[in-house]
Amino acid sequence: MKIQSNQNQLEKGKLLNHTQNTVLTDSLNLIKVVSISDYRGYLNGEWQIYSVIPTPYKEDIEKVVKCIVNDYEVEILPGGRLTSTVTKFKKRIDKELQNIVEMIDDKEFTIAVKFQPGKLPIVVSLNPEINYDTYPSHPHINPGVQKGFEFDNLCIAKKLSDINGSFDKIEDNLMFQILLWLFRHQVYEIYLDLYSKVNWIGNESNEHFLDLFYPTLLNPYGRCRCGAKTSYQNCCLKDDIPPLSRFNLDRAINSYLLRKEKNSYMQQIFKENF
Repeated sequence: MKIQSNQNQLEKGKLLNHTQNTVLTDSLNLIKVVSISDYRGYLNGEWQIYSVIPTPYKEDIEKVVKCIVNDYEVEILPGGRLTSTVTKFKKRIDKELQNIVEMIDDKEFTIAVKFQPGKLPIVVSLNPEINYDTYPSHPHINPGVQKGFEFDNLCIAKKLSDINGSFDKIEDNLMFQILLWLFRHQVYEIYLDLYSKVNWIGNESNEHFLDLFYPTLLNPYGRCRCGAKTSYQNCCLKDDIPPLSRFNLDRAINSYLLRKEKNSYMQQIFKENF
């Protein structure tokens, strides 16, 4: 992973051959830093609010997607856009993914990041909201009902030791992973809308980082987690509840409403402070 200098740029932002390592977080659009207290658990602490566009420039999108699919190094421009100078790839992308590449446009994210010494950061997408309500089929979200979280947040890695990078500061390497996650989310979102299938590109594929009991997470009346354009209640819910379990539709609804309440509470706190 490298960050390229913003010198010698062409009109559209395509960089020439001058590169250097620098501080990534300092180049991003930091909107605000706020310390939250008097609340509970993970909400307390210092949050950094960023507005970022991780989307590569049009001429770089296909190369970045191919890099992720091939597990090659992706580079990054000052400001947070992903890029790549790789031109040869072992794996090709299929026709479906090629169609996705042609549909990708710039997308801005407002994110709240809480860096924690010795731990993975907690990352919340404020706009657009990314949680199990909006994306029930998402393979890489930490649910608010597990590991003590009070709200859904982005799952950028299994553990801190999985984060590797060429930046000197751990915060820069973490931020790079966040930006990479957001771009992969763009691909996932378009793929889901176009093909009603889940496709999380990269070496983690579509596997969840956590063992999930979906009936405690998902809206029974919302879109099913498999990607089909039908309700969860009328699709995979019956398969997710073991035949001998005491868990039933009423409990599923109550669990979902409790988690939804926690996510709404979190969003309200952020709105009040930011």
